[in-house]
Amino acid sequence: MRIFLIGMPGSGKTTNGKALADVLDVPFDDLDEKIEIREGDKISQIFEKEGEEYFRKIEHLELIQLIGSETNCVISTGGGTPCFHGNMQLMKASGITVYLKTTLDVLLSRLEGSQHRPLLQSTELEKKLKNLLDTRAHFYQEADITIDGNDIEIERLVQLINSTKN
Repeated sequence: MRIFLIGMPGSGKTTNGKALADVLDVPFDDLDEKIEIREGDKISQIFEKEGEEYFRKIEHLELIQLIGSETNCVISTGGGTPCFHGNMQLMKASGITVYLKTTLDVLLSRLEGSQHRPLLQSTELEKKLKNLLDTRAHFYQEADITIDGNDIEIERLVQLINSTKN
């Protein structure tokens, strides 16, 4: 069983993904980390040097490779992963998608001062986050499971996943 965690930057995909993988006793993979290893550079540097279009192509290829190599795992995706190259349909066909739905206030508190998120480098972080959320919301809403990302209870998430796969 593959579980894909999706949501905005700062929604807790990596933190909760690691905890979920521990509880389920399966490997945890972070898509952004895999891309950084593949490219030998940080995501922000890839955006700066090559642009978003290049990044999204690499992200798609890395997602395909990850799906082909892992069968039972938890995968933390990038915030924009579901929105490009048919990735959402690919993830839904390959496992269970979980949207960590997090309020704008919580995202702001988690992201203020973050230097490694290329699409959020702005003095108007709240406006930028709201625009991203508005653009991405319809992709996120296609998830198999939506859970409150403000305060996730891993045990509850495991129950939802188990009821979805049956």
